[in-house]
Amino acid sequence: MMLSTIVIIGVVLYAVFVISVGVISKRQVSNMKDFALGSGFGPIALGIAFSASWFSAGAMQGFTGYAYAWGYSSLWLFLAIFGGATVGFLVIGKGVSRDTDRLKVLTLADWVGENYKSDIMRFIVAAISLLQVFNLASQFSSGGTLLHAILPGINYRVALIAVATVTTVYALFGGMFSDVYTSMGQMLIMMFIGLFCLVSVLGYVDGGFVGMSERLATQNVNLVSFVNPDSLHVYSWQSSIVYIEVVVIFLLSVVVQCLTCTIPYLPVNLD
Repeated sequence: MMLSTIVIIGVVLYAVFVISVGVISKRQVSNMKDFALGSGFGPIALGIAFSASWFSAGAMQGFTGYAYAWGYSSLWLFLAIFGGATVGFLVIGKGVSRDTDRLKVLTLADWVGENYKSDIMRFIVAAISLLQVFNLASQFSSGGTLLHAILPGINYRVALIAVATVTTVYALFGGMFSDVYTSMGQMLIMMFIGLFCLVSVLGYVDGGFVGMSERLATQNVNLVSFVNPDSLHVYSWQSSIVYIEVVVIFLLSVVVQCLTCTIPYLPVNLD
């Protein structure tokens, strides 16, 4: 069987999988709260789904592109993401969940509005949330680019429309249930691909990781340096401080959270 045929079968099976999950998940949706938030998810399921949503296209295409172009200096990006963002979610996650139940709200904008007793804050957060449309567009573009790359016979626009259509269908059917269950499948696929690539490369290169570093250094010594002058982000030690600051700020927020045992908010009316 030709590789292109295997790829086509894989793509079709994946599309059938996510749409089937959406249809099955629809049975669990009985109201808007079920659609927007879901229920009954355990920590493992939510953790895997969150990882898939957070890293998906960025990790599989964007960050791998950074690493290919700039070498080891791109690891500073992972420090900020894994250290700062993860700690930040751990700090606010439980408190936000508790407050959403107490305030009986479903969206971040409503949560901020009720917490601050301010419709102005509600509007501001809602407006900021709309900026996520650019993130969504980049996800669709990434999916279209990947589909076009593995199936060259498909036009990019057709691939983009196909990805957007499949995603919209399963999301509309099952809401958050669809999102969590399909994200779990996506993350398992990404974990397998990541481990497969890592083992394959280290097994192919003589000397493993050390040998790979030596070969990179012969191409460009900046590829194995902590900072890379050619990088758009970490081009000097001064620029790397930004990523350290992100982690430090979130770590400080952990201390504040532990001391106050609550989510701090301004007890004033901003209207």
